Amino acid sequence: MLANQMFEQYYYSFLLFYYYRIILMKLTYDQRRIHKGQNEVEVDTLIVQITEFSAKIYNPEINSRLAGEEISNYFKKSLGIDNLFTQVNKTLNDLYKNQERMTSKRHNSLLQILTLYTVVSGIYGMNLVI
Repeated sequence: MLANQMFEQYYYSFLLFYYYRIILMKLTYDQRRIHKGQNEVEVDTLIVQITEFSAKIYNPEINSRLAGEEISNYFKKSLGIDNLFTQVNKTLNDLYKNQERMTSKRHNSLLQILTLYTVVSGIYGMNLVI
């Protein structure tokens, strides 16, 4: 009877939580690797991956039965799913802040170049008229 139960809901909930752990560890590894290089395309893909995982794949409540919830909570604690998920969400917030900072730097440098161009062309234009 125990063997039959292991191949039913408990086994599949364990596999699902183990899959969550693998994906969360992969996202954490990608975040660590990206912070060294700061490649903009990789940052965008990581943001998309984290958002898709938390929106489409991650479901904190696997089983609605009381025994299934207890087993699911045990699997979450033993695999550290909640800690990894909060770490990945913090990573997502940091990536958004970093991307916003990089965008503002680009806008500021573009504004500086355009201001210099306008001032120089204005001075040159006034001298040409005089």
